[in-house]
Amino acid sequence: RTHKSFGESTDLFVASYGPDDTLLWASTYGGTHKEYLNRAIPTSDSGYLVSGGSQSMFFTAMKVFSPEREPRPIALKLDAAGAIEWAMTIDDSGMEFRDVIQMRDGTYLFVGDWWDWRTGESDNWDAYAVKVSAQGALVWAFRYDASLIDAAFGVQEDVDSSAVIAGYTKSDQGSANLLMLKIDRTGRP
Repeated sequence: RTHKSFGESTDLFVASYGPDDTLLWASTYGGTHKEYLNRAIPTSDSGYLVSGGSQSMFFTAMKVFSPEREPRPIALKLDAAGAIEWAMTIDDSGMEFRDVIQMRDGTYLFVGDWWDWRTGESDNWDAYAVKVSAQGALVWAFRYDASLIDAAFGVQEDVDSSAVIAGYTKSDQGSANLLMLKIDRTGRP
């Protein structure tokens, strides 16, 4: 869940409970501005993967990302005790991680929606999928454009290591239709 911090700042709050509902550990994760949590899953190594969005400043060798931008997707891989093993973000404020699964091969598959926040055209969204290695490195990323507005909200792995993405699609401001998209292990429909 998201935890209110000082001023306008929010952090990610994660707690782990044992089988008898005793608290094993709890921790907050965040930066200088706003973070929010969309999804948390257990991982095959007894750890956790949490994903959501962040408006906090990130410093890289090339530039500083300003908190004045729209939130960008963020994922944290935690070990069994809650320590961060790796963190990743995609420098595109128009993306949002809606769901994530761990595939049988140990990789992670994120799905969500993307829109170009720089143009201000909020009526042109695409569904997307991002595959990340067990160590947090980008494997591939694809956007899927079926109509004017497309969004992905869920994903499941199929028996052949492909994935099925569920969401919605609509071509105008009317009602939405169900979007079901099967992608192969390389992300292609």
